[in-house]
Amino acid sequence: MVAKEYYDTLLKITDIMEEKGGGIIYIRNEPSCYTIGTRYYDEEIAEYLDNTVDDWFGEESTLKKKSKKRSKKQDKVEELYYLWKITLPE
Repeated sequence: MVAKEYYDTLLKITDIMEEKGGGIIYIRNEPSCYTIGTRYYDEEIAEYLDNTVDDWFGEESTLKKKSKKRSKKQDKVEELYYLWKITLPE
C-alpha cells in the first residue's frame, strides 16, 4: 500500500513539473532521493513540493549535449536546467 501511495505522489509531482517546468529532461532514482530535471525553475512547483513532501531541495545544473549540426566530440553545447531532489517517505 505504501508503494502505491509513493507512486501516486510521484506521478502528481511529475505531471506538475511537466506542465510548469518546461518539460522533464532528466529523471533518476537514487537511494537517498528521487531527482527530476526540468528546463526551468517555477515557484508553483516549489510551493507544491512544500505542501506535498517532507524534504526537497533544488539546484541549477548544466547538461552537455552534442551539437546537432556537428558530430565532433569537442562540439558540445551546455544547457542550463533545474534539478529537483525529492525525498519521499518510505
